[in-house]
Amino acid sequence: MGTLFSELKRRNVVRVAIAYAVVGWLIIEVIDTIAPRLDMPDWVPTFFIVLVLVGLPLALFFSWAYELTPEGVKKTEEVDRGGSITHSTGRKLDFVIIGALVVALGYFVWERQGLVDQTGDGQPGNIEAALAARAAAGKSVAVLPFSNLSGNTETDAFVAGLHDDLLTQLSKINDLKVISRTSVLRYAATTRSMKEIAAELGVAAIMEGGVQRAGNRVRINVQLIDSATDEHLWAETYDRVLTTENVFDIQSEITRQIAAALQAALTPAEEAGLAERPTDSLAAYEAYLSSKLLEERYNDTSEDVIDEAIEAAKLAVELDPEFAAAWSHLAQVHLDRFWFTSRDQSDASAARAAIERARALKPDAAEVGLMLGLYHYWVNYDYAAALPELDRVLALEPGSEQAWAIRGWVLRRSGRWDEALQSMQRATALNPNSVGDLIEVADTLRVRDRFEEAQAWLRTAETRFPGNTAIEIAKAQLTLSMTGKAEPLVAALRRAILVENPDPTDRLFHILTEANFGDARRALEYLESWAPGTIDVQYNFWPEDLLRAYIFYVSGRSAEAKDFAAKAIPVIEAAQRFEPNEPDIEKAKAFAMALMGRAKEALAAAKRVREIYPRSHDDWGGSDYLLEVTAVLAIAGHNALALEWLDDYLSGDGAMLTLIEIRKMPAFAPLTKEPGFAGLIEKHGLVPEDKSPRQ
Repeated sequence: MGTLFSELKRRNVVRVAIAYAVVGWLIIEVIDTIAPRLDMPDWVPTFFIVLVLVGLPLALFFSWAYELTPEGVKKTEEVDRGGSITHSTGRKLDFVIIGALVVALGYFVWERQGLVDQTGDGQPGNIEAALAARAAAGKSVAVLPFSNLSGNTETDAFVAGLHDDLLTQLSKINDLKVISRTSVLRYAATTRSMKEIAAELGVAAIMEGGVQRAGNRVRINVQLIDSATDEHLWAETYDRVLTTENVFDIQSEITRQIAAALQAALTPAEEAGLAERPTDSLAAYEAYLSSKLLEERYNDTSEDVIDEAIEAAKLAVELDPEFAAAWSHLAQVHLDRFWFTSRDQSDASAARAAIERARALKPDAAEVGLMLGLYHYWVNYDYAAALPELDRVLALEPGSEQAWAIRGWVLRRSGRWDEALQSMQRATALNPNSVGDLIEVADTLRVRDRFEEAQAWLRTAETRFPGNTAIEIAKAQLTLSMTGKAEPLVAALRRAILVENPDPTDRLFHILTEANFGDARRALEYLESWAPGTIDVQYNFWPEDLLRAYIFYVSGRSAEAKDFAAKAIPVIEAAQRFEPNEPDIEKAKAFAMALMGRAKEALAAAKRVREIYPRSHDDWGGSDYLLEVTAVLAIAGHNALALEWLDDYLSGDGAMLTLIEIRKMPAFAPLTKEPGFAGLIEKHGLVPEDKSPRQ
């Protein structure tokens, strides 16, 4: 045995085996990493594994039977022992082994570092969290949209609603990661393989199924597939009489089976939740599902169906006044209309009444806490009151993407930027195909002067959604912040108008961006064609005549600006009688006074905006108000004070615009001629230093 081993060593068989093993492992690892990114077929990694395994005995055979000599390769038996150079060849193999080990070690370190980007928390260097996420990957699932097998479109809402409701049930399980409905919708009727979908979503299992409804019966077939092996973990067909009891029983059974297959533990409270029956009225349940689908269309496409969604939710609670989830959803759709369409206080009141009714029925329900948090945020601007509600929701349902996203927005306004980013990144992990969530993270990073990170997030978004106009606009905004080049943003917005019907907030952004950085005549054309009346949404109050006045001002037509600003005053005064302490209405008054040349009154209104809504209350929106009233001071000729306020703005954490952007805006033109403006450039820089963490 000793003689055999000595001969193996002399012929370098051992060294060849070690070198082959290291290089072979490295090849397999590299192929396994790049294959998904290059969209290689699933068989490619397996092919290379088989190739490496088959090649091992061949390599060993050739190293035993043949020897490298100065004259070339010869059979070992033909080489004189005295002239053998196996020792020299062995030394070369040692260097090959050492080099391969160094490369392998480098690859191993790189791969561990790469784990960070797959956790969804976005925190550089957080290896422990990454490894924990990998360990928990087995308890993750994406439920693809159910197929409607009924042969008609009338049951689409029912099928979509069942899917949405099942995801809601699953997201309540603490031990399970569930991808949100928004992210899985893009895989409806997809041709992608299960492995490809799982890789994109970062899950261990995929569930697909179909629903057939005929008369008073429903058939639901589902199958749970292991994304790594394509094997069925579980499958079942349910054929039942269509009653709410049977529907809820099926949902609960599917939830239990998924949890069991993925070894996710159910707590007693979660088991009790699965046994609950939200309503006994099938008609109320169907109206509720219909309203949720309409709201989804409204949020995803800006289609004007929010009124229909409200009516369907109202029908649900009329048919079953004890349906707590429907009351919470009624609050949601009223809040949607209040925030996105028109800040009508009747919607706020209706939302509050629906929340109180839901809370009376189910005081500890997560959806009640979610709506309370959203109400405090959107209606009262009370971020300190919103946060505890959202934290309570996440304690009950840590898989709620909506709660994580809203919590991030609230923390951002509260000036807790790092926590805000972590929450928003958690939302993207649960909803990786949400363009809105990805852009929110990127835009927050932009405002924090973390430009390189913002670019990386937008590249990710663009890879997933090539040609998406919202991503194109976000990229152009980042370019403007970093370089002062406004042309890409103006061009992107002009293209977006051709393919989309912007909502009131987007229209305001289009008009003001065109006026500030593009062509004022075109901005006026937008205004005339849209005829928006008074835009009163979110944190903006702009009577149409005030917008017209501002556009005339940036065009150099001061007399016309003054006339139209005067026409806006009655609208502003009427709004203030109803809401005397709204900062956006006071801001509109400040602009009107400045454009009319009433500098003293403009200054008083600008100061009052800062008193009503100080930056200390809202680091995100308060910064925006500060910049806008600074523009008021510049228009009104209070240049020295405007420079002081601009310094305050740039010194804070939530400055949305960089100085290179601000100096291009016509309203700030009077300041750029002041000596103090050069001092601001010296102090803050035209573009702040990139604060992205260095790896």
